[in-house]
Amino acid sequence: MSFCLPFFRTSSAAREFEEDNRTDYLEKHALDHQCSDSPVFQGGLLKSEARERLYSLRVLMQDNKVDYYVIPSEDEHQSEFTTEADQRRKWISGFTGSAGTAVVGKDKAWLFVDSRYWVQAAKQLSSEWTLVKMVGKNMEGCHAWWEWCENNVEDHARIGIDPKLITLVLVNTIEPKLNAKSISLVQINDNLIDAIRPTVERSLSPVTLHPLKFSGCSTKDKLALIRDELFTNNPDNGLYILPVLPSIAWLLNLRCQHDVPNTPIFRSYVTLTRTECVIYADKRKFSKEVMVSLKDDGVRLEAYGIDEVKRYIVGWKASTDGEKRKVLAPSSVSWGMVHTVKMAITVCQVPVPYKAVADTHVRRDSQAKIDIIACPVDAAKAIKNKTEIEGFRRAYLRDGAATVRWMTWLDEEIKDKGRKIGEWEAGEKLTEFRSHEQYFA
Repeated sequence: MSFCLPFFRTSSAAREFEEDNRTDYLEKHALDHQCSDSPVFQGGLLKSEARERLYSLRVLMQDNKVDYYVIPSEDEHQSEFTTEADQRRKWISGFTGSAGTAVVGKDKAWLFVDSRYWVQAAKQLSSEWTLVKMVGKNMEGCHAWWEWCENNVEDHARIGIDPKLITLVLVNTIEPKLNAKSISLVQINDNLIDAIRPTVERSLSPVTLHPLKFSGCSTKDKLALIRDELFTNNPDNGLYILPVLPSIAWLLNLRCQHDVPNTPIFRSYVTLTRTECVIYADKRKFSKEVMVSLKDDGVRLEAYGIDEVKRYIVGWKASTDGEKRKVLAPSSVSWGMVHTVKMAITVCQVPVPYKAVADTHVRRDSQAKIDIIACPVDAAKAIKNKTEIEGFRRAYLRDGAATVRWMTWLDEEIKDKGRKIGEWEAGEKLTEFRSHEQYFA
């Protein structure tokens, strides 16, 4: 599908910039591509599309008054694997590797990758992109995109980023370094890549129950375990935000086969208090059976998104239980989530006297903050119970049987038939043998 400009929104200033500069921009950069006979890179991105996409992004960058825009590989949950809708860096750069960070400036663009992707990225990037090869911690060279910005970006520059895609811990590390050079890291809540690309539909793959015969521990027992760890000996603690998808799936004994590639998890958040557990996810993915099970376990289902989390916390903080208690989160919580939740903590809407013209007034809590702690769910998940250990053992037995059948096939094909078997065919055949085993997913 060819890209066209109407997919993004602009202000009058940005539209003026567009009309005056679009032709000049494309003519200037067209010269960079006349040296190649092929219109497509190995990543499959048309060269004309590459130019259009960068141009469109820069229009919105000007609209948002930023000099640079950072596009990470991560999603809102810092997942190892991401859905197509979350692969924004891939869309803007054409680089299809699973890790890397893109930084787009007013007239240049950079892709930062480690040594696993140096060869691949060099083949897939257009000449409008500069490949920055990141090196190991004790080696000389660039170690991170933000380190490069610290050393190369001009003073007083503004670097924009979607705050949902970067952790608070990383922001707290890099902001002082950037601020020392009068460089600002700017939150742009409406993702600029999402604004310029066609909408990517998200999966409606159903969420299913993970049976007790596999988990070995009920959802009620897991919730009691985590509540005991968080609250029993900590009277000041009141609410825990859990954004980590594998931990949510484990805690609530839920799975989803086709939402996130290679992992049976689904996009969601969880808030846990002393008396309530709320999961925030796409309600369309939950069957009546699953919703009844969640209700029986004391879990409430709400719509997905950090704004929904904020809405819940506003109500909780206004209650007796939440008024003076802390909000907790793990180190993987995003900058955007923390900012949104702090707004919920520090700004409470309360009725004003009937004589007042305004409906509400603002009350600020100077003590409001979010404490970052080690995730108790991750720690509990790491300790396997007897059922889980037996599940591992049986899974390895089934996989071993499939592998023996595969090795027999390989021996017959190569030794007896004299065939040459490539790595791809061998791998596909192994998956085929595994798929015949019980519980293959």
